[in-house]
Amino acid sequence: MSSQNRSILIIGGVGIVFILAIALIGARYINLAPVFTLVLYAGLIVVTMVYAYCSMEIAKATEKQAKASVEMAEEMKEQRLAMCKPHIILEGRSEVRGKYFVREIDISIRNEGPGTAINVRLYIAHPLFKFEEYRHPLSISAGPTAFTHKFPVVEPSVEDDPGMPVDPTALAVANYEDTCGNCWHSTLELHWDTTSRDITPSPPQVAIRGHFLIRQGNDD
Repeated sequence: MSSQNRSILIIGGVGIVFILAIALIGARYINLAPVFTLVLYAGLIVVTMVYAYCSMEIAKATEKQAKASVEMAEEMKEQRLAMCKPHIILEGRSEVRGKYFVREIDISIRNEGPGTAINVRLYIAHPLFKFEEYRHPLSISAGPTAFTHKFPVVEPSVEDDPGMPVDPTALAVANYEDTCGNCWHSTLELHWDTTSRDITPSPPQVAIRGHFLIRQGNDD
């Protein structure tokens, strides 16, 4: 039993004893009945006020305890999330050039996080050229081992003049989930040097909450 509940029981007991004492005295001294009646009412008011105050304190304590329980649950949730969170790393490996743009890009994928990545989907987004997409058939466990997938351009032809300046930037994207069902995505920005035709990747962005939904004007 909490100290606040004990306080209410003590106050209630004292109040009952007080009321009984007043009643007995009033019954013995009939002439003083009005005085004792006033004292009785005053005692009842005091007991009611104290009881109301203790009830408010108990309500505050209950609310505080509930808040602490919610915060503890959130902390445990974050701990579980950190334990099963995968970190997919993308790296641009090589390219096969066409006349006006690359025909194919090799992307290396590995998982450096503590958790396993499942339902992994990869694609390369570009404003003009559409690349083949890839869904990895297996989960990707944590570890240094990487695999490489080739992403060819499917349309339009890189041998035909597009009739407009070609954006030298593309974005490699991996959408995936952890074993707890949370969605993540990692990205890698790729830049082409038009003079040397080499790909220069930016630092990869890893394990961002949610799936990357914009894909060449289409939803994921």
